Amino acid sequence: MKKTLLAIALLAGATQAQAEQGFFVQGDFGTAHSALSFSEDDSYSGDEMTAGVKIGYGFNDNWSLQLQRANAGEFNIDESSSTVCPGNQACGVLTESLDSEASYTALMAQYQSYVSAQSWSFAGRFGLVFAKQTITYTAKFNGAQESAEFDDSPVGFVAGVGAQYNFTENLSFVADLDLVPFSTDSTKELVDESADYHVTRVVIGAKYVF
Repeated sequence: MKKTLLAIALLAGATQAQAEQGFFVQGDFGTAHSALSFSEDDSYSGDEMTAGVKIGYGFNDNWSLQLQRANAGEFNIDESSSTVCPGNQACGVLTESLDSEASYTALMAQYQSYVSAQSWSFAGRFGLVFAKQTITYTAKFNGAQESAEFDDSPVGFVAGVGAQYNFTENLSFVADLDLVPFSTDSTKELVDESADYHVTRVVIGAKYVF
């Protein structure tokens, strides 16, 4: 009887572990904290909603390769107003604003370890990020408005941790934290220097293993 129960337990554990092998897809949403900093210790930050999708392949119970596409959100960097009198024109209020938007594609390797009878697992991952970052400058004066965009496609890194709970052999709940730092040249046309961009992404979602 004891041998039978042990065999059932081992088979159940093996079934759960095998679900990590093969292709999978994950969708998630949450919040992204973005920070833009310059060499003069000037920094700007904001929080926005974020959504992402991830596809990957599990080689075994622990190792997987993942490709992720995520939106880091948009936030206002700076906004100022001043009264100007341009030449012979009437004086008016000039309002200038800077907005930042970023998204990225990440290629990551992840190591995952199971605890609690294969129901819970925890993971660490690291990889490369191919980002798209845009600065939008907008000027408003006496009812007129002009905008200009400055963008860059930098390469950076991503490091993250995550937790996973298996509802079934194929469907899981996931919670992830990712740190994404990179350097951007999109600010050079405005302030004549590059800036450091840091994204902290905290999300929850669902994962399905085929």
